[in-house]
Amino acid sequence: MMLVTLGVVYGDIGTSPMYVMKAIVNGNGGIASVTEELILGALSLVIWTITLVTTVKYVVVAMRADNNGEGGIFALYSLVRRVAPWLILPAMIGGAALLADGILTPAVTVTTAIEGLRSIPLGYRIIGDDLDQLGRLHNDTTHHVRADNLVFLTNDSSPDLLDRDILYSILDKRPKRARTYWFINVHVTDEPYTSTYTVNTFGTNFVFKVQLQLGFRVNQRINTYLRQVVADLIASGELAPQPRLYSIYRNPGTVGDFRFCMLRKVLAPETNLSPRDYRTMNAKYAIRSWCGSPDRWYGLENSSIIFETVPLFSKVKPATHLQRIASKDAGEAHDWRKAASAGTKSRADVDIFSADMERERELSAREAAEDLIGGHTAQFQALKLDEEDNE
Repeated sequence: MMLVTLGVVYGDIGTSPMYVMKAIVNGNGGIASVTEELILGALSLVIWTITLVTTVKYVVVAMRADNNGEGGIFALYSLVRRVAPWLILPAMIGGAALLADGILTPAVTVTTAIEGLRSIPLGYRIIGDDLDQLGRLHNDTTHHVRADNLVFLTNDSSPDLLDRDILYSILDKRPKRARTYWFINVHVTDEPYTSTYTVNTFGTNFVFKVQLQLGFRVNQRINTYLRQVVADLIASGELAPQPRLYSIYRNPGTVGDFRFCMLRKVLAPETNLSPRDYRTMNAKYAIRSWCGSPDRWYGLENSSIIFETVPLFSKVKPATHLQRIASKDAGEAHDWRKAASAGTKSRADVDIFSADMERERELSAREAAEDLIGGHTAQFQALKLDEEDNE
């Protein structure tokens, strides 16, 4: 019972303030409108909520339901099994539900807590700061045009913020020139059939951030909705027409082609994380890959897609500094160049294999003269006979 209590208090209630912060901030105008009064009021609500839930729900009610000090659904069932044996069925269902809650609640709580922290714009940049670079790339004829409409999906719902990974992909990882850049955010509403959108043009006709507000029962086919958005902006004059020169249709319309760029974050080995944190992050991205890909979630299977991997921006380990040293053959190479300039035979003209063989032959001859009787067998000299033998 003590372990269950600790798990509920620290594993469930303790993390609730983290993900409830998202609702508090978004419900009061977003991160830009956070004030001291809002923080104090939010903390007051959190503290009193935890206090009341702990004292009233658990201490006053739950802790009083016991069987001689033993708690739990099966301990309580033992009190009534003689009167109503059939209650074993709801007791079994309740026990199974408790096990499922113990497995799912920690994972869902931590995931939702991290989702709540996304309200703080860490790793995001204001698009307005990069409009000048996007404009120069948009007009740079030295880069070929990737598409009429280059589309990126973003998790940030702020109208003027963008994930830094997207800007890194456009500007740093082989610049991607396009006639129009689209940054799409999908917001699922509590209403079942909501189908609205908002758009921020940043005062340009080539950079747009669009938020699609779709009900939880509406099919999230991004390409279909984005074509409608483009057609609306062309009709209102906020976007120039995109005529198509080649098409199988007699009237191809004024909406050009689309290319979707899907970014996959990877954890680089140079990231400055502890081995445990490194394994945890790798497990996170492995689980995410098993859950499917956004191109299937948003109905982009038949669309033109660019898949890219970008590094997860984190603190990087300091790289080892390399020091240049002189090569051992530098002096010899210098002598070769001097010999060549003096008109002598350079090393390139020497048969290095013949020279090596000549040195080995001379060394072998010296060793044979010292160690073998008669010297080197290839250098026999004529024998001199004694005069007595000649007589």
